[in-house]
Amino acid sequence: MRNSCKQLTSRRKHNAGYTLLELLTATAILGVLLSIAAPYMQSYTVRTKATEGLLILGELRRRVETEFYERGVLPSDIPNSPTPNGSRHGGPWYSYATMFGQADDMWELIEYQPKGPHRVIALRAYRLPEWQN
Repeated sequence: MRNSCKQLTSRRKHNAGYTLLELLTATAILGVLLSIAAPYMQSYTVRTKATEGLLILGELRRRVETEFYERGVLPSDIPNSPTPNGSRHGGPWYSYATMFGQADDMWELIEYQPKGPHRVIALRAYRLPEWQN
């Protein structure tokens, strides 16, 4: 009886690993969890980029308002900005890289458009297929 107990104990020490079934089960569970979490992470990324865009527009709006209060007229382009890349919709446009010195994976253009007696600042986004917009 003592010999069989010693053999059983030594066998357990020798087989101290995972079985193929355990590894496949863990992999399947991990795959299911990742497939559920991936869309949430992607939508979170787009939401943070949208928030970033609102902050950018707020800063550009502040520049235009400051210029308006100092001079009494709406400026024809965004103050304290580099030279526009071109004109579109009756106003200048800037690439994101021109305006901020680096390219962005979401934001493409910043347009400053006259709309009657007012001005509109528009931030245009790339339309990548993975954003589904």
